[in-house]
Amino acid sequence: MKKNRKARLMFKLDIEKAFDNVSWECLFNVMDKLGFSAKWHKWIKGDLCSPMISILVNGEAHGYIRASKGVCQGDPLSLAIFVLIMDILSFMIMKLRNVNGLFGFAMNEDMGVGEVTHLLFADDSLIFCDAD
Repeated sequence: MKKNRKARLMFKLDIEKAFDNVSWECLFNVMDKLGFSAKWHKWIKGDLCSPMISILVNGEAHGYIRASKGVCQGDPLSLAIFVLIMDILSFMIMKLRNVNGLFGFAMNEDMGVGEVTHLLFADDSLIFCDAD
């Protein structure tokens, strides 16, 4: 059996300061597209838009500032919010696959696994494609 060997590429993306750079406007647009209710918008806006952040110096808080972007990394909601944003990246990759013929790596079809175009884990992403 002759194997068809094609040149392949794998891109690794590490999103720098991922939680700090989440656009609130983008988040609320995503929530609209996904059908989140006004109540959810209010809860998320309250969580994101009203926090006062203090800087600790030698264990003591010095002054407070209001956050204007990003997601607090210690916030229990932050990972879920970041996943919503990363879902946009996943959607865009799948759209490229369907429209422009971006092909992933063929996996073992006997095991019910087809083609893998990308893997997302927190702020790291792997994108697979043909090299040509």
